[in-house]
Amino acid sequence: MNVNLDIPTIIRSLQQFIKRFHSIIFFTILGGLLITGSIFVLFVINNGPLPEVPPEFSDSFDQETIDKVEQLDPSELYKPTGRSNPFIE
Repeated sequence: MNVNLDIPTIIRSLQQFIKRFHSIIFFTILGGLLITGSIFVLFVINNGPLPEVPPEFSDSFDQETIDKVEQLDPSELYKPTGRSNPFIE
């Protein structure tokens, strides 16, 4: 059995193979990258850090805050003058 290991012959046959199957090779590599990227994204989504739970807020006010609110007098509130309402004709 006589095997020809001539470099130009090997390169020429490789070029012919790539010319013939270049679209199949391209779409196979593209599909593999797409599948790999999807797997990585799913891995990150499933194994990401757990969201932090915000602290619960109290439903009640302390007595000091209630006293301050009750002491407010609506007649003492400052209302700016000179402004016009753009929605009134």
